[in-house]
Amino acid sequence: RQVLLFGVLTFSLTFAAGLIIARGLFRLDWPATILMGSVMSSHTLLAWPIISRLGLSRHSFATTTVGGTIFHNFLAMLVLAVIVGQANGTADSGFWIKLAVLTCAFAFLVFRIVPVVSRFFLRKTSADDGGQAIYVLAIVFLCSFLSQTAGIEAILGAFTAGLALNRLIPERSPLMNRVQFLGNSLLVPLFLLSVGLMADLKRLADERTLLIAAAMTGSLLVAKFIGAHVFARLTGRPAR
Repeated sequence: RQVLLFGVLTFSLTFAAGLIIARGLFRLDWPATILMGSVMSSHTLLAWPIISRLGLSRHSFATTTVGGTIFHNFLAMLVLAVIVGQANGTADSGFWIKLAVLTCAFAFLVFRIVPVVSRFFLRKTSADDGGQAIYVLAIVFLCSFLSQTAGIEAILGAFTAGLALNRLIPERSPLMNRVQFLGNSLLVPLFLLSVGLMADLKRLADERTLLIAAAMTGSLLVAKFIGAHVFARLTGRPAR
């Protein structure tokens, strides 16, 4: 319940802030307005390596944050998939049926089938060789491919794969050390670099672009803070 509450609060408030800014301040059309709300409502756990090094990854607040992040990122990616479908002219009844069926099948596969297969594989193999690390990477890439096939962004598949495998890998184990090394030293930097390389630096000379960026950043921080603060009040957690 707390995961759903945190996800709904952080998604709905930032999504609404995006709609207000895009429609009220910049007078964008509705597809662009909804797209901005979807972009603003999602976030990633950049501070997770710090939380892990401090030994707080198993704490209840960390579990709630990770689960809520997965949930509201799923909502944001779902909105993005709908906007893309409408832009391509494919958002008919067949699109909705296909999206619903494939999303449910993907969720069942990741949270029901993958843990069973992974538990069997990890028990039958040794943690001293690199086979288990290769298996984890294979599951991450497979889930990313399947989520993209279902019409959702591939990064959400990687998130859900980590969520499904997290309980199966001991925090202090050779496999966890390999996974953290690959993630923190290779995959995360490559992801951030790829996102940065897609940026058009010429746009920074446009005053309207800078104004939109400033408005998005400010409203995003405020909306996320309000959502987290309301969640802390409703659940009785320390508001810090």
